[in-house]
Amino acid sequence: LLVMALLGLGMACGPVQPINAELAVDVTYPGDETAVESVQQIGGNLVSALLVPVAEIALEQDYQLLPGYPALASDIRGDVVLLAALAGATYIYFSGFDSPLKRTEADGGHAPLDEEDG
Repeated sequence: LLVMALLGLGMACGPVQPINAELAVDVTYPGDETAVESVQQIGGNLVSALLVPVAEIALEQDYQLLPGYPALASDIRGDVVLLAALAGATYIYFSGFDSPLKRTEADGGHAPLDEEDG
């Protein structure tokens, strides 16, 4: 079950990296594509490395949810709270993203999906 869940997560989240890299290159045009993707990859790895000890510390925390209602009582570990807060903060930060797509504008404003077949 765990392997199937991880496989499903990988198939759902894996395509995010190439899409993210393409967006970064489009926004920073005419910057060097390799430099943009390298900075993005190194930055992501650095943040991940810095979050590991924080997640280990948070792992030791245990929060009780609805202890006054025995039928609904549960608990949640701190690492889950940390990752949920990180995901929520990322969503809030990027929900207002509206940067001009410089490479698309330089190409005449036509995205590949807008071209007619034929």
